[in-house]
Amino acid sequence: SEFSRRLQLSHSRRRKRVMNMTGAKFLLNGFASVLALIVLSGCSSTPSSSPDRIQRALEAPVTQENEEYVLGPTDVVQVSVWRNEDLSIAVPVRPDGKISVPLVGDVQASGRSPQQLADSIETQLAQYIREPQVSIVVTSMGSNEFVNRVRVTGAVQQPTSVPYREGMTVLDMVLGSGGLTPFAAEN
Repeated sequence: SEFSRRLQLSHSRRRKRVMNMTGAKFLLNGFASVLALIVLSGCSSTPSSSPDRIQRALEAPVTQENEEYVLGPTDVVQVSVWRNEDLSIAVPVRPDGKISVPLVGDVQASGRSPQQLADSIETQLAQYIREPQVSIVVTSMGSNEFVNRVRVTGAVQQPTSVPYREGMTVLDMVLGSGGLTPFAAEN
């Protein structure tokens, strides 16, 4: 009698364990099915660009005009005066937009192209040197990092701010931001 009672208890525990394992398998299979449906439904969405729109974008005229670089604060320039190494200097553009040049003093650099800056320095050096020839080489372009920026916020994975580059597209920016969030409108 004690033996039969233990045997019945053992069988009922085994049935419960089998039922619990069957329930867990059912739950795991159901979860995997729902996950597969979510992934596949994302693949079946309509494309954000139609073939007509893509073709129109490819046929759009391209302008190849490169604008002259304009100096700004935090740029670093190499001022070279031909046959006057003592007057040649590498100098950053200060926050006030000026650089300091030997003999000449402070010269406005911000808002000018390198050629315009060279012409200005040549004019001022002409008081001290016969026919000065000045060249400007931009060795570090830091001002573009702060002035010409594109910022992406909203329904993207990671809001970003990057320097503007010629030829950038909205798609480049969205991809650089980690893509759209699940709640973003793709149009």
